[in-house]
Amino acid sequence: MPPVPDRLGDRDPVEALRRTPVVLQGIVPAHNEAALRARPFEGKWTPCEILGHFLDHEIVTSCRLRTLRFDEAAWMTGYAQETWTSVQRHNEGDPARFVRHFTLLRQLNVEQYAAATPDEWMRRRPRADGGDPLDLMTLARRHANHDLHHLDQLQRYLLAIVSP
Repeated sequence: MPPVPDRLGDRDPVEALRRTPVVLQGIVPAHNEAALRARPFEGKWTPCEILGHFLDHEIVTSCRLRTLRFDEAAWMTGYAQETWTSVQRHNEGDPARFVRHFTLLRQLNVEQYAAATPDEWMRRRPRADGGDPLDLMTLARRHANHDLHHLDQLQRYLLAIVSP
């Protein structure tokens, strides 16, 4: 998967992360179930699958965030997002449940970012894939850019579904 472009610019990543649940909470009630489960483009996720992916990514990032803050010898690992989405059958899941669980975990993760000390923000951990070591600021920026990427994707996909 290609890297997500920088949509954050000079904005505070933690503030951007705080806003995402509010946006997601407005998407589910504004669209019927058929629209959320429709596949607007061949080979791409449905809006419901994107909502499930938001939750999966938050779970993984939660572990990465705590590893950066608290674990001296840990390695950052990746995950197979396509596999997680298909094996869990996210398109059959409850989109409102995805958003509820995401919102709760996001609140806990934002609290972790807010509680980080200056030393914790600078601490770097190696990555299992051999990529550049990761620090908390890089994680926060990637986390926020991931949100912005998928929020844009959701808007484009829902627009394509409701007005083909």
